[in-house]
Amino acid sequence: MPYTPPYSITTKTVKLIAEISEKIGAITALSDNPLSLQLRRENRIKTIHSSLAWIPVETLVKQHQKEYYDALNFTLTNANSTQFIEFMLHLLNTEIDNIINRQKVTIKVTIKVTINQQKIIDAIKENPYIKQSELAENIGITLKSIKSNMKKLQDEGILRRIGANKNGYWEISQS
Repeated sequence: MPYTPPYSITTKTVKLIAEISEKIGAITALSDNPLSLQLRRENRIKTIHSSLAWIPVETLVKQHQKEYYDALNFTLTNANSTQFIEFMLHLLNTEIDNIINRQKVTIKVTIKVTINQQKIIDAIKENPYIKQSELAENIGITLKSIKSNMKKLQDEGILRRIGANKNGYWEISQS
C-alpha cells in the first residue's frame, strides 16, 4: 500500500510557498543593490545570512501561541497537518516581509551616509548609550567630527537623542 502523507497540498499552501520564494529572491536582489558601498559588501552578506538562516521560529511561535496551539490541536485531532503547515508558512511569509522592510531601510541609510557616519550608526546599534567621546575614540576621528556627523544624521532624521545628555540614549530611525 503506497504511503499517503498526513496533509494536502492546497492552493493556499502553493501560494504561500510561491510568495516566500519570490521574497527570498527580493532579499537577494536588495543585497546586490549597486548603490550600496562596496565596503559594506561583507556586512550585507552577513545580514542576508543572519536574516534568513536563523529566522526566529521559536519567537514567532511564542508571539502567536494561541493560533499555533489551535493549528496543532486541529492537526492532532484530525490527523491532518495541512492547517498547521499553512499556519507556519504564513508566519514565515510575514517574517520575510519584515526582513525585506528592514533591508530597504538599511539600503536607504547606506545611500545617505558617509563611511564615518555609518560607523557611528553601527556603534550606536551596538550600544545606544555610547558617549560621543567613546565614539571618537572607537572610530578614530576627533570629537568635533563626531558631533558634526551626528548633527548631520539628526538633520537627516536618521538619528535622534532620547532623554537627557547624562542618562539618555541614541535611537536610529527606521524610516
